[in-house]
Amino acid sequence: MKDIEQLVKQLSSEATSVRPAPAPWILSLKWSGAALAYLLLALVASGLRPDLAQALQQPWFGAELLLLSLILLVTTLGAALLAFPDLHQKRTLAYTPIALFALFILLLLFAWRADTPPAPFPVHSFECTLDITLISLIPAALALFILRGYASTHPHWAGSFALLAG
Repeated sequence: MKDIEQLVKQLSSEATSVRPAPAPWILSLKWSGAALAYLLLALVASGLRPDLAQALQQPWFGAELLLLSLILLVTTLGAALLAFPDLHQKRTLAYTPIALFALFILLLLFAWRADTPPAPFPVHSFECTLDITLISLIPAALALFILRGYASTHPHWAGSFALLAG
């Protein structure tokens, strides 16, 4: 019995304090703030599109921007919730990005249907897609690196949402 008591004393003397993880809301706000700062830097480097004032007059474009901003916030929150083993008892909120992406696809379909006469296809081919992918690599890698430090029981979903938010 004394051996067990000695073992307990030894183990308790070697224990170090651990800083608790931030709440998912705080983690989500940090990721969203970092994404916004990075987006602003990318916009400063690349510049705004020349027809932005004209595009903002179209209600479908404004709705797309609003929904994409909401998707950014909700995917960071979903990734932050999924980083914790118990999802902070917010399972429905953690998977909300799936519903918002479905809503975004529906919005794109309505915007496509309302585009009469159809706009001409852009002159560039895959340049825009490549630029968006390259710009999103740094925040996505950073989010995945941060997620490694958490005890997610849903690593695939958490990683997917972190990549989508990036």
